[in-house]
Amino acid sequence: MYFILNGITEAEDESGMQYGLKRLIDIAKANWQKSPEEVKQAVMDDLKLFIGKKEVLDDITLVVLKRKYETNTNVENTVV
Repeated sequence: MYFILNGITEAEDESGMQYGLKRLIDIAKANWQKSPEEVKQAVMDDLKLFIGKKEVLDDITLVVLKRKYETNTNVENTVV
């Protein structure tokens, strides 16, 4: 699960093109199997590469959460 504010998707490169939600989703998909810290780092590395020397004018907020699943065949599913 990812929580973002518009600072990432609206970050612009030197020509004024925005980073965009599609690019963020593509990076997240390409790194889904990694730890939350590694996913965050992949996004930040790609964002830095994208914006180049352009100054960031907005805050950059990204929260990455992952749930650990445990497999236990002795657990019964109960609906209440």
